[in-house]
Order: sequence, then structure tokens, then C-alpha cells
Amino acid sequence: MEFYGYTLLLQGLFVLGLTAADRGHTQSQQNPFHARRGETKKKELLKQAAELGLAPPHVILLHEFSDYEGVWSILPAFPLFSASFGSASWFMFIEEETRVSLGPLLIVLSRYPASEMSSLNSLVFFRLVERIHHEHLKSDFTIDLKHEIALFIWNEGKGPKLTPVPEFCREALDHCVTTFTSYLPNCGPPVPKKDLFVAVKTCQKFHSDRVPVVKKTWERDAELLEYYSDVRDESIPTISLGVPNTVRGHCGKTFAIMKRFLSDAVPKTDWLLIVDDDTLIRMVLSRVAVSEIVSSGCSCYTLDAPDDMELGMCLKTLDIPVTHNPLFHQARPDDYAEALLSSKEAISFHKHWNINPIAVYDHWLRDSNPRDEL
Repeated sequence: MEFYGYTLLLQGLFVLGLTAADRGHTQSQQNPFHARRGETKKKELLKQAAELGLAPPHVILLHEFSDYEGVWSILPAFPLFSASFGSASWFMFIEEETRVSLGPLLIVLSRYPASEMSSLNSLVFFRLVERIHHEHLKSDFTIDLKHEIALFIWNEGKGPKLTPVPEFCREALDHCVTTFTSYLPNCGPPVPKKDLFVAVKTCQKFHSDRVPVVKKTWERDAELLEYYSDVRDESIPTISLGVPNTVRGHCGKTFAIMKRFLSDAVPKTDWLLIVDDDTLIRMVLSRVAVSEIVSSGCSCYTLDAPDDMELGMCLKTLDIPVTHNPLFHQARPDDYAEALLSSKEAISFHKHWNINPIAVYDHWLRDSNPRDEL
């Protein structure tokens, strides 16, 4: 069986390409942990190709292929793929936890003529590239990556038909050519709780409804935690940083928190976790990164600027790597496909609209084995 003419793109943290010219690339993040996982996946697939007697594909780590931080979200990288892999017949996206049986995969793909407008073959792919060049995505950020890519391809019924492939599985069954592991990756020894300082952003408006949810759920897991508000409230207690509350963005409050984190006012720890009062964990920053941001002069153009976007631009300017982790969820569980959530463990969710946040915590996030580390 010929291996040529297929492009396998490992989505999330990997993209692997296998083309007629034996070229390819692996989507990865420059974080050393994920870069190592990329190398492991590359060796695994090369070994399978060799055992099948196929010419070895050329595999490239995507963080070396492009400096753009957003390539993990797939669509921004499509023009790069089209320029480098124009001879490919198929593009297939998988995640770094996905296990692929290469030989059976090629047999499955042979059932679907690559010349037809089905799934993500090259014809569909290059039409999508044309759309990306001429359109902007409707969302400013990615919440459910797979769902949003599917919506983009579907294009309100004007795009190609998406074809379900039963051999692409989450659980290991006899007919499956791909399977997915749902456990958390082994990232090394956990961080002791004493090395993590937690900053909860709130305001007077939400002292009586959102803060109690934090106290009833994950606050007990934090050894070092402070609540930051626009007013001082001893009953919680909260600390006022002298920054007025804003309806959105909260950039001013976030930068004030980072400056306090570097001061003698709080215990010195290696890590800072910044959390909204309606988040069941948001962004994690190392002390080194916080120090670099604050000392660089990076600041908010307005107090209500989007803090995560401002931080992202600062980190990019300072050449400090940002690691995307899909286990931090931007929305509520109801906003995601159940099959997606059940395929992997969750670290956090965001927003309390029309849900019972305590029930969400108990179902998705509660650790049944309390620990002294995180």
C-alpha cells in the first residue's frame, strides 16, 4: 500500500504531514514538555511507517514551522499548510493523546475517494484557505475548537458535507484506527500548595452570590489565597487595590494583582493563579513571567481592556512562551459537546449563567482524594 498522498495533521499540540514529497509537520507548542511529547509522537509514527515498509515521512514540529502563537487553533495555520503541502490528498487532525494505527488508517481512507468533496480532502482544504484569506472568524477567541472548525467548514450549509468516520474513536474497540486517552498527562511532580498563590478577582456586586460559590467549592484546595475587589469587605475578607470596577476587561485589576504578587505584601511563591469569581481557574503565571511583565513597562491601554489579550501581547513582545492547555475551559460545560468533555479530564470552567456552579464543580472538578499539592 502506498503511503504517499496523505497528510496527517495532529491537532491540538501536533500536526503531522505525510505527503507525496515525504514532507510533513507536527503541531506543537514550544513549552519543553509538549515539545518532548511531539518528538515522542514523531518517533512513534515513523516507527509504524518503517514497520509497514513505507518511506519515512518528513515530520516538522509546528512551533518551529511558524512563530505565530495561534497556530494551535488550526485555522490560522491553513495557509501555511497549503503553501507547503500542495500535493497532499488528505489532511487529518488529531491530538497528542490520540493513538493512530497507521496501516488500518490508510485502508479506511481508501474507502473515500479523495477527488470528492468529503470530509477534509485537499479540494475542501484549499477552498477553506481561500475563505480564511478573505474572511475573519466570527469569534475573537476559541472556546470549542472542534465545534468552531466544523461550523467554519459547514458555512451555514454552503460548505462541504462533513462525513462521520466510525473508525475514528475515543475508546479502544476492535474496528478503531484512532483512540484517545482521557487521563491527565504525566507532567512531573505536582506543585506543592505552598508554592501557588491564588488571586480571586471580584467586586462588591458579586460578594453575596459568586464569592460563596468559590468558598463552597475549590477555595479549600488553596493554601494561599486572597480576594481582590473594588471595596474592602472584612467578612470575606477582600482587599481593595485602588482600582475601580469595570464592566468588562479588568486589565487594570490584573496588573495591580501582579504588582502586589511581587511585593512583600504576600508570601513569596513560584506561581500565581489569577481567577475570576465565576470561574470553577483561569490563567497561571510563573513568578519569573510576572516579574518580566511588570518590569518591562507593559500596561493596559484602559482599565477595562481585556486582560488576557493584553497579557498575551505583552508575553509575545517579551518572547515569553505561552502554553495553551485545552483542559482550561472558557465557557460552561453546557457549551461543549458532552463527548468532547467526557474524552478528557477538566481543570476549569467559566461563567455561572443558568447553571448550578456547585453541581458543576461536584460533577466535573471535585478531587475525591484531597492532596497537599496541585
